[in-house]
Amino acid sequence: MPRKQPRTEADLKEAATDVVFEFKMFRQGWSRLDVSSPSLGKNTSATDLSLTATSLPMAVSSWSTAKNNAPIVPVATPTSDYHNIEGILIHFRNLIEFFFTEKEDKDDLVLAHHYTGKAPQKAPAWAKAYGQRCNELLAHLTYRRTQYRQNDNHHWTDILEMYRQMDDEIIGFLDCLTPERRAWFK
Repeated sequence: MPRKQPRTEADLKEAATDVVFEFKMFRQGWSRLDVSSPSLGKNTSATDLSLTATSLPMAVSSWSTAKNNAPIVPVATPTSDYHNIEGILIHFRNLIEFFFTEKEDKDDLVLAHHYTGKAPQKAPAWAKAYGQRCNELLAHLTYRRTQYRQNDNHHWTDILEMYRQMDDEIIGFLDCLTPERRAWFK
């Protein structure tokens, strides 16, 4: 059950580790992305990723489900821009929530204004729109996703600009922390 009491300095310091993880994973995804790729920002089921399993190490192929005792065979595919984009976007979605959640009704969320001591930031239009797209196209399996695809509006063509927007948020957040709190974000 979520706690309703104010967060302590110790709570914030401990949670900073998770915030740093989100920052690093978001930026690491970008370092792995081939920005010259013609598939950049494309989200399509026609991708060349296989739905069939490849050979797996013995330890992995011996796993089974309790229901039918059949082996659990994870899909093994080569690394692709699709994996990198999806990884970037899930962290992007988490950071939108971190920076722009205004209401305290989601008591368990770690939020930027807990660290800055400032009033919560109002989400700019780009963050609201992109957060909704991340929810509908990535985080949830929705019928709206189908509509995006049918209208050929399911690609992330502006992903580079969105990266710049979010990276500016990260930099601004770190710049406004007290020196003591800034030390938590290594």
